[in-house]
Amino acid sequence: MQFIVISAVIGGGIFNNNGEALELAGPSGLLLSVTVIGLIAICVGETLAELTQKFPIYNAIVEYVRVFVDEELGWVVGIAYWYVVP
Repeated sequence: MQFIVISAVIGGGIFNNNGEALELAGPSGLLLSVTVIGLIAICVGETLAELTQKFPIYNAIVEYVRVFVDEELGWVVGIAYWYVVP
């Protein structure tokens, strides 16, 4: 699961919008931002992997938000997930 998240961030973030970021931040700023985004993706993937192993449930993303964050936000995530994921 961690590598799926990393590949999605790499594919969507690095290869699509580098021109504007390079123009705005320069080469060192772009490298720093890609590093930070990569670290965040690794942390999110690791967190989801740990939660999935500890609490294996159906519709995991929505249920994790509902149980560990807020019930109303869980509804919002569920509706957003229904609209975004085909």
